[in-house]
Amino acid sequence: MAPSNRRSLLGERDFRLFLGERLVSEIRSRITREGLPVTAILALSATAPQPAFLGAA
Repeated sequence: MAPSNRRSLLGERDFRLFLGERLVSEIRSRITREGLPVTAILALSATAPQPAFLGAA
């Protein structure tokens, strides 16, 4: 068999940019989804329904 001339996807600049953007998006989503309600409870002494309303907004 002849050696493969295919390049790795990680060698492609556009693919690395895509992965980086995706990673940042996932981190921001997780902070918003999980960190914001926890911060509201701990720092602002929010009651149980208030973080749910915050998440819905």
